[in-house]
Amino acid sequence: MNWPQIILAVLSGSGIFLIAQGSLFAGCILGLAAQPFWIRETYRARQWGMFALSLWYTFAWSNGLFVSLGR
Repeated sequence: MNWPQIILAVLSGSGIFLIAQGSLFAGCILGLAAQPFWIRETYRARQWGMFALSLWYTFAWSNGLFVSLGR
């Protein structure tokens, strides 16, 4: 496992965990922090479906962050 995969696992997993614990803001911050790594790695691997999904997740994490700020 290389360092981008470790960062992906830690940030993404922690983001989902925090959201499940009720901390939407912190979870979305960690989820957004992971997205550049997801986008980079899926682009480099030419996994176009996952690349498109990564862009969608970026939108979803951003939306969650805006929702959490509006509470």
